This record gives sequence, structure tokens and C-alpha cells, in this order.
Amino acid sequence: MSNISLANSDKRAGFAYIGAFEEDGGERSGVELSFMGEPSERMATRFSGVLYTGKNDEKIEDNFGGFSLSYYYHLNQKYINPYFGLGVFLGRTFNCTEEEEEEGDCLEDYTAITYPEIGILFKFGELRIYPFVRRYDFGNENTYGVSLRFGKKF
Repeated sequence: MSNISLANSDKRAGFAYIGAFEEDGGERSGVELSFMGEPSERMATRFSGVLYTGKNDEKIEDNFGGFSLSYYYHLNQKYINPYFGLGVFLGRTFNCTEEEEEEGDCLEDYTAITYPEIGILFKFGELRIYPFVRRYDFGNENTYGVSLRFGKKF
């Protein structure tokens, strides 16, 4: 039985998660709502809607929204299951006020970032805890986070 997607051995299933993350220096933090599935016994995928906020290189507040898609390899352990993988984030800023948009002073920005991720699953009955570390290219800082899952598969 695989624990990263927590599927039955005879059926692949999906699960919903909520997570939060923050950079080392505290310049950026965010939340994500994720759906995770398992295409094979030792591989898992995650699709997430992501919102994050922080200061850019000019110390101006940036608010981003977007989606990430990640693919993971895990060791298929029962209670403590390490994993590692790669992901991609696609998003855009949404910082402009209506006034800035009307005056043409608005600078919206798009971003596409790939990132490595390592983590570990801790299984406590129906509760699943996934602490992780990602390396976005936001000033070369590690991003630490945790995802949680309660309840049953869908």
C-alpha cells in the first residue's frame, strides 16, 4: 500500500490537501490547495492552486496566484515515507488597483518556475502530515512548508 497518495492496493485514488509555506528569510509566504494522486506504486503527482505574497527585489509587495504541478518518487513505506520530486509553478501577479489600471501605471508580471522538492510523509490514522522543503528561485532561499490531509479518498 502506498502512503503518498494513500490509495488502496487495488485502486488508485485522489486526495485533497491544504498546505502553507514560507521562505527562510520570511520575505515570501503562501498557501495552497492540492489534489494528489498516484499513477504507480512509487510515483505520485500533485496539482495545486497557489496564492503567495512577499516582497520583490525592490522591496515592493508582490501578490501572486497560480498553479503548480509536481511529480514525486517515494519509497512506498507504511508510516514514514520519504519522497523527492520536481515541480513547476505558473502564475501571475495581481497587485494593480483599478486606478493604476485606468492610468496605465500597472505592471503585472507572469512567472514560470521549476523547483525541486524533498519531504517526508507521517501517517497517523486518517491524518497525513507532509513537511517539505522546496527551492524556488526567489532570491536563492529555501522554502519550508507543510501539507495536511484529513479524511477519506475521493
